[in-house]
Amino acid sequence: MRTLICALLLAVPSMADGPPTDSQLKSLYESGRWTDLFEALQGHEGPALYRGAVAAVFNEDRVAERLLRSVIASDPHSEEAYQAYEWLAHVYFRTGRYRQFIADMEARWAAFPDKGETGNERVAVAGFRGLPDQVTTKAKPAKLPHETGEIFIPISINHGSATFFFDTGAWVNCISESEGKAPRPRDP
Repeated sequence: MRTLICALLLAVPSMADGPPTDSQLKSLYESGRWTDLFEALQGHEGPALYRGAVAAVFNEDRVAERLLRSVIASDPHSEEAYQAYEWLAHVYFRTGRYRQFIADMEARWAAFPDKGETGNERVAVAGFRGLPDQVTTKAKPAKLPHETGEIFIPISINHGSATFFFDTGAWVNCISESEGKAPRPRDP
C-alpha cells in the first residue's frame, strides 16, 4: 500500500513550490488528467486553451466558450486554435447545439483547409446538417428500470411505450424520423 501511495504522489507534478510550469500543465493536458489540470490551474492564470478545456470537461460551457473563442481570436491558424475548435465542437455537440456545431466545424475547415481529417469529418457530421438545436423545456428525474446486464430498456415517449437500446457511454442518442413519428400504443 505504501508503495502505491508513493507511486501516486510521484505521478502528480508538485505544485506546492509555486505556480505550475508550462511543461507540467502541457503534460496534464496531453494526458487528459482533467482533475489534476483543474487543480494545477487554481490560483494561476495558465493558458486559455487549458482553462477552456477544463471548463468544457466540467460542463462550464459559457466559460469554455469564452476562453476557447479567445484562443481562436488570438492566433486563428495556430495548433492551439485548431484544438480550441475541437473543444468547442465537443461542447456544441454534447449540448445539442447542432447549428453552432456545424458552424464551428465549417469555420475550422476554412481555417485549416489542409488538415487530412477534414474529408472524414465532413462525412461524419453530414447527418447533423439542418437539424434543429435540441431544447429541454422541462426536466424532471426519471427512473429507467432494467434487468442487470440488459441493454434494452422499456421507455415511454409522449405516453406511448417503446423498447430501446441503452448506451450509457454514448454522447448522443438517435432515432430515425419515422421512429419518432410512429404512433405508439398508450401505456395501460
